Amino acid sequence: QNMFVESVKPRFVPIGEAFEDLEMAASNRSTFYKNKPGVYIQWNLDFPSWHRLMDHDVSQLPKLFREDDEWMDRCFSSDQARSDWQRGTHWRMLLIGSQGSGMFGHKDILRTSSWQVQVSGYKRWHICSPSQDGNMYTAGDVDAFSPDYQKWPKFKSANCIDDVAAPGEMLFYPKDYWHQTEVWPGEDGRPSISVTGTA
Repeated sequence: QNMFVESVKPRFVPIGEAFEDLEMAASNRSTFYKNKPGVYIQWNLDFPSWHRLMDHDVSQLPKLFREDDEWMDRCFSSDQARSDWQRGTHWRMLLIGSQGSGMFGHKDILRTSSWQVQVSGYKRWHICSPSQDGNMYTAGDVDAFSPDYQKWPKFKSANCIDDVAAPGEMLFYPKDYWHQTEVWPGEDGRPSISVTGTA
């Protein structure tokens, strides 16, 4: 569902059901969340699913982020152990969103940096370093793309980055960086699709 505020929690559904809802979102018929249209799918990939994805053309993704087998073979005894670790750390995820969906402003709870490659469509990012903590309030308070400065006056002083990732572009941010996203489909109408992971 569209996670545009902190109180909206993810729903865990079979991926086929999520894709059906994504198709319905184009006509504002999403069944999961109706207060703000849009479907945002976060697919936390297990080890076999990641390998199936890598069988397709992923030339936008640097080799460093495509191939984990060498070190994983040394560290894990089975594909199940690799999968459990990948899901637990959000090591590799596929993010798919319809018009206007995305994620509220927050810091990740994992103690790692993150990267994201835009495959199709576009994703708008608002990113702030931890040095701006005093201007950010708490997760989900401020909509960085339409801030209410009367309600959140310190946010007006925040020194942050607001930019759009296009297909083929990669974004990296260190741990504890604030970030908010909003996705837009591509010119061909395909949803925004990005591959993300921790590092």
